Amino acid sequence: MKKRCTKCNQSKNPEEFGQKANSKDGLNWWCKQCVREYQVLRYKSRPEKYREKSRLAMQKSRSTEAGRKRQAATAKRCWDNGRKERNKTYIRSLMENHFFVWRARQWSSKFRVRVSAGDLAKMWKDQRGLCAVSGRKLERDAHLDHIVAIACGGGHGKTNIRWLDPFVNVALGKMTDVEFVMLCQDVLSHQARIPK
Repeated sequence: MKKRCTKCNQSKNPEEFGQKANSKDGLNWWCKQCVREYQVLRYKSRPEKYREKSRLAMQKSRSTEAGRKRQAATAKRCWDNGRKERNKTYIRSLMENHFFVWRARQWSSKFRVRVSAGDLAKMWKDQRGLCAVSGRKLERDAHLDHIVAIACGGGHGKTNIRWLDPFVNVALGKMTDVEFVMLCQDVLSHQARIPK
């Protein structure tokens, strides 16, 4: 038995129609393909409206204990069904091919502050690919560091970060640049006094 779609006017198998409780045969008037095309056009006409609607529905769903459990179960099911491997592959490809995108995602997810790949690339270019403290040439293992440490009241935004050589960043720790330079001078003067 075939059913005619009232939108495209084609006769199709019943499996090609969605369910609709209040219709005589229990099937939608439009076929699944026509519904999908309509939804895509409707979304493209006002994407902000539908994103906001989706965000509010998700927020409402997560506000109850049952909703949170359902959300966690769905996420686990997706993760177990190959998302974990796809995620690893994607991150590996970002690390190898899109350095600034990868680092921007790392920073943004770690500190919950939006920093774009463009911001990081511009910062790298402004520093001419050199460490902000030592002037060493930076490689792909370069670290992003706070200019003013968080312990001293600095933020995580793009105005308070810079590229550093990883060894310099580890040595710097929570010191300010001035304290670090003084430490380096002390080390140099001490080394000069040690007999060879």
